[in-house]
Amino acid sequence: MIRRFAPFAFSLFVLLIVTLPMFRGDRIAFRDVNHFYLPLYDYVAHRTSTEWLPLWNPLDQMGMPLVGESTTAVLYPVRYVIFLLPFEPVTALNLYLITHLVIASFCAAWLAKRIGCASQGITLAGITYPLSGSVYALCCNPPFLVGAAWLPLALGACLLGVLPARHRIGLGAISLAMMVLGGDPQSALHVILVAGSVALVIAVGNRILKSPTNATVGSPRSILGVTFFAATLALGLSAIQVAASIDWSRQSDRALDAEHRREAFEFSLPPWHLTELLTPRPFGEPFPRHRRLGVLLPGDGRLWTPSVYGGAIVGIALLLGMFQVRNNGQRTWLWIAIVSMTLCFGHFGAVWVVQQIPGMMRDWDSAVGGPYWMLWSGLKGYSAFRYPIKWLPVFGLAAAMVTAKWVSSPSNRIERTMLRWLALIALVAGLIYHGFYVNNYQFETRHVDEYWGPLDQRGGWWIARNSWWITAVFLFVLAQFRRRNASRAVSCMLLLLVAMDVGWSARRMLPWISVTRESELLEAANAELPDATRTLRTQSGSWPLTWQRATSDDRALEVAVSERLVWFGRWHLADREAVFNSTVSIQTRRLSDFWHAVNAKRATLNRDQQQQLWDAIRGWLSLDGGCHLDGERSIRVQGTQLARTIRFQAHETTFARVWTDWQTPKSLEQLVSQLADGEPVLPAVALDATRPADNASSAVTVIDRDRLLVKSDGGCLLERCQLQDGHWIAQLESTDGRQTRQAVVLPSSHLNQAVFVPPGDWLVQFEYRPWWKWPTILCSGFSWLILLGLARFPRPQFPRGD
Repeated sequence: MIRRFAPFAFSLFVLLIVTLPMFRGDRIAFRDVNHFYLPLYDYVAHRTSTEWLPLWNPLDQMGMPLVGESTTAVLYPVRYVIFLLPFEPVTALNLYLITHLVIASFCAAWLAKRIGCASQGITLAGITYPLSGSVYALCCNPPFLVGAAWLPLALGACLLGVLPARHRIGLGAISLAMMVLGGDPQSALHVILVAGSVALVIAVGNRILKSPTNATVGSPRSILGVTFFAATLALGLSAIQVAASIDWSRQSDRALDAEHRREAFEFSLPPWHLTELLTPRPFGEPFPRHRRLGVLLPGDGRLWTPSVYGGAIVGIALLLGMFQVRNNGQRTWLWIAIVSMTLCFGHFGAVWVVQQIPGMMRDWDSAVGGPYWMLWSGLKGYSAFRYPIKWLPVFGLAAAMVTAKWVSSPSNRIERTMLRWLALIALVAGLIYHGFYVNNYQFETRHVDEYWGPLDQRGGWWIARNSWWITAVFLFVLAQFRRRNASRAVSCMLLLLVAMDVGWSARRMLPWISVTRESELLEAANAELPDATRTLRTQSGSWPLTWQRATSDDRALEVAVSERLVWFGRWHLADREAVFNSTVSIQTRRLSDFWHAVNAKRATLNRDQQQQLWDAIRGWLSLDGGCHLDGERSIRVQGTQLARTIRFQAHETTFARVWTDWQTPKSLEQLVSQLADGEPVLPAVALDATRPADNASSAVTVIDRDRLLVKSDGGCLLERCQLQDGHWIAQLESTDGRQTRQAVVLPSSHLNQAVFVPPGDWLVQFEYRPWWKWPTILCSGFSWLILLGLARFPRPQFPRGD
């Protein structure tokens, strides 16, 4: 029993050591986990603790669907349970990240065991997969970490032929549904694509190439059958999330812009980063000081993960596997690793290779001919997703399986010879970098990062040199350990060496900050919030110029505190404040078009006229507060440089108002011109109703956000500063209780909503009621019953073999 669970226990021990700072009161402070998901999950936990199914978020922009934005993970069981516990938001999020690293480790070890790996290979899979740069770096983007965590179980269920079909369907359905509910439907689609491709390749190999049988992989019919039924059942399990996401994607600016090439190919992995498979930092590191040498190479692009390193042993296994493919189940995973890595290259396609020849095909799209370009342009609907580098978890998993199979197989003299030669190459590479470091060689560059400051090339050479030398030592030691009849002690030493190698890399991969220190700075710098119900957030410039002029070991802390002070991302949700944000990445198409029209108009106005426009927008959208980031200045607090924030109280406005006159819908450009000219802006609605007499009086009393009391002599238009996405309805009840009717809620002036109220005294109650709510609830409930009943169903019979 002890030997059976030893690989899982050792993997868990290594994970806990690497994530030890989370238990000490630190947190990861980089990218979305820093300013987006920490306040968002806290807000979602607050809503789910008071409502059984919260569907609408009134605090972002003019309101937006809460479930429809899939990254909120409202319906994800793991998030629900963890954030239900009596922990602070930071502690809950740390536990959320650790939990999914553990799930990733256990699922990878489970898959390695099922494909026939030895105990040593199972342990390595449980360590290298969750701590590889392909997965561990996703701690800064939790939805994709969720997808990576369930990926081994989902892909194993679809591909393995050693399990009963009904078990595979159940495991596949659960894991695919968890991906979707956790916010990563793209990984679920990748599982289906990989399974379908493997089935096709096996079928071709059986018919044409007469490939030898692989006992661990199912037959093509088995793979396709299990994948189809698992995906169908997963679709039913997550029906609420799927329906809400599809409905929202029809209006989301992000989804509608996915056809644009730049958006889809933005995060592409440059091919030269393949060197990170052997050594962790061949291009330096980006933080806490800016020592990222990759920026010296044209086309290196934006940073997704600091390194794809998953241990030198993974790079060795892949390299040797390409030259010594054994028929032990390694080949399938090797090809999955190769194809998924080429998909990560994105816009570095076939044309890009030709473009490296001076003067060749300069006017062509560099992505043409590449695997991701073929997938993006050939698979209908795939363009709704973004970023080629999201294929990295598939590569990381396949690479871990190749490694597990390699260490489970006996070594030979050729392998040990190649290891020594590779160690020598790593040593020479370190010597070359040492020459750059000693001579303080500086390539011509003016690269400055807005967060991390000017590039420190000498520090980058030092990190890269040490990286290569550590790899050389590891390879020399590995050559001694890889013997045909290695003792148990030698095997344990190898596992310990790999754990130290991968753990050290993962521990330095992302920046950490002290939560206690963060709280102290926030308390010292935080200005009193204005007494406002809705705030307009604006920004001039970017971040403090002092950050660009000098580096600092406390820069991650300064960034984290500043982002919260200026309500960057979704930090306003932590303060339960409603914000209309001019700098946000998730918004409706109507809102995006509005800001385009505003910016186009601002370009024609002087400073005073621009201020008049902002004041008009505040009044029109009922924004009675302001939050402005001054991107050129900073404030010094306890030895740190923080962004300067200006908060103020604007003129009083009302969330809802009544009108006795209105106009036909106009274009956004006409609307913005009216606001800029200071003209009264009447509601623009497609309403065919008799206007009341000029002397008719109307009044509205706000009971709460969704209930309003309207008194009108001749009928009126009740306008509310809330987006109508097509699912808001209004119930009108006379105050004497004699009449009840349902009114149509109309879009008003693009960003508001309005309803016509007849003469009399009426209680108007707004309700968000999407058509898909109850049908999908019933579908999900029925699907869960099917899943529970799979154990009693007759066993589906699929052909075995390869």
